[in-house]
Amino acid sequence: MASPCDGCFVRRVKCDRQRPCQTCLMRQQTCTYLRVRKRPGPKGPRSDTTCKIEEIQRGATADVEMVTPAAESPVLHASNSRIPISTYYAVFDVFQARVHDIWPIADIEQLKCQLQNSDNDPLSHALAAALCAATLAQLRLGLTPNPCPRDLSATAEDFAKECLRIRLEHHYHQKPSLEALITSVFLHMYYANRDQITPATISLREAITYADLLHLGHTPPSDQAQSKKWQRELRCYWILFVTESISDIQQQIQVRMPRLEVTSEIQYVDILTTSAWVRSLLWQYSASRFMLSSSTSIEPLSFEYPLLIAKDYLECLSHVSIESLRSHGYGMSAFML
Repeated sequence: MASPCDGCFVRRVKCDRQRPCQTCLMRQQTCTYLRVRKRPGPKGPRSDTTCKIEEIQRGATADVEMVTPAAESPVLHASNSRIPISTYYAVFDVFQARVHDIWPIADIEQLKCQLQNSDNDPLSHALAAALCAATLAQLRLGLTPNPCPRDLSATAEDFAKECLRIRLEHHYHQKPSLEALITSVFLHMYYANRDQITPATISLREAITYADLLHLGHTPPSDQAQSKKWQRELRCYWILFVTESISDIQQQIQVRMPRLEVTSEIQYVDILTTSAWVRSLLWQYSASRFMLSSSTSIEPLSFEYPLLIAKDYLECLSHVSIESLRSHGYGMSAFML
């Protein structure tokens, strides 16, 4: 069947399809049949339909990669990780930028090296998962689809489940270690931020039991007094001490913490510095969330609290030898600043 002429098609009127047609003759205009008729039937998906299809396909691909990672991706092999290593790295960067100063007990670079090793220690994998769970829960990231860090394909709950799975599969409790202790601390932080009091308390008790078994806080041999390992153990002790105190106040649950033995002056200076640092963190937290005042009786809410911290700190340091101060080096002033 012939198509209508160009004039009748544009005006949408009936055309007798003659050459020229009767309508064009009446209007005294040229009758042409130059228009190319389009092929009938489906014309293909619209642009918005194509975008929706691609979005669904991308989501399905991400889910498949998360359950069974590609062989060439550097996913943890020894513990059969269900979470891509890129997701761990994304949370590591968030931890390093926003949480490390609060929980300075994890060495991110060391964790990255251990995760890249195909024969990695399962305890290190469990520690990495617990750190990620605590970080996301602390910052309220990944608990809902948005907001979340870039490349994040797992939630805080996913990381916590991964940590517990690895620990159970490898019987983590058979040999106490500092990594197992720190893992329990991060699990406590995760549960506490989710208001899950019972598992939070159990994780805290577990961490304190590890501290007892490892003799955390006991006087080390003199040649280890300034070692990196001892410094890390001391930071773990203070994190546990502060966490225990907060738990006692908030939940009115007594969680026993081993007492710290102090026999050397160098160790005494280290404890003084850590104590002043914790007090300064408390004031910074108060200043960022509450209204400070010059007439309040609550010291952490006072403008003068930093001056009181400095006064107490310097007064205590005035009774120690200069050699004990020099042994800490520049890192001591950088730590306080």
